[in-house]
Amino acid sequence: MKKFCTVFLIISAFMLFALNLPAAEKYDTKLPKKIDDLVKQLEHKSVKERQKATKKLTRIGRPAVNDLCFALSDNDNRFARMCCAEALGIIGDASAVPSLIKALSDQNSRVRAFSARALGELGNSSAVTPLVKVVKKDDASIARVFAATALGKLGDREAVSTLLKALKNDEDVEVRVASANSLGILGDVSSLSSLCEVLLDDKDTGVRVACADALAELGDREASSFLAEALLEDHAHQVRSSCAFSLGKVGTNSAVPALIKSLNDEYRDVVVYSQDSLVSITGRNIKGYNNWQQWWEDNKDLLE
Repeated sequence: MKKFCTVFLIISAFMLFALNLPAAEKYDTKLPKKIDDLVKQLEHKSVKERQKATKKLTRIGRPAVNDLCFALSDNDNRFARMCCAEALGIIGDASAVPSLIKALSDQNSRVRAFSARALGELGNSSAVTPLVKVVKKDDASIARVFAATALGKLGDREAVSTLLKALKNDEDVEVRVASANSLGILGDVSSLSSLCEVLLDDKDTGVRVACADALAELGDREASSFLAEALLEDHAHQVRSSCAFSLGKVGTNSAVPALIKSLNDEYRDVVVYSQDSLVSITGRNIKGYNNWQQWWEDNKDLLE
């Protein structure tokens, strides 16, 4: 009887242990088949079905990485390769970096773009040089945009010179915007003069806005006069608004007259940011154009 009780207790303990196993451990025997089925589903004609499969693969995580890397390299379906790159970026396993770098040479521009974005998410410095090459030489603007954005996320200043050239010379507006944004993130002061130049000269509103925002990120006060000039002279209120905001970050006393004048701007966002920046620069919470103008007349000799 004693022996029977002992056996019973051992069996009971084993059953309790089995019932409390994590779901992934119970599922191990079926996992490879499920991954294979989901990878095949990435070839589906329906966007929704591809999205469902991508989400499920990202939830599986690391066990799916090898299959995703293989499909990224060898699957004939461009949509499947795009989804593989997207999933690998979300999973974030460093072992996918070589496959993603290889995919930067994929014949399909969107696969190259998605691979570039994934490399930015993974944050591995070995991707910097291949991404620089994409920004310089890829003939598809979407790939250059995603690569320029990824270089900002990687945070390596080796990319600065390439991003500066793209900012000034790339024919695509979105590439120039992405380059400006990444230069702001990288925060290298060597980009200051080019950002100021493009702020004043580029024909596209979005690029000028991105430059103003990037100058705020750089935090260098030498940008103050350029931002003040654009605040007064740019015809696009979006740019004037960004300049007014950025002056609150990097502005000096010399920008105060331009900010006061902008309190009469026809666009409310420019007025609001100009008021906020005046308070930030001077430490005075004065309301209204006339009051600010009077204060400046009384104090400019002390502040200049």
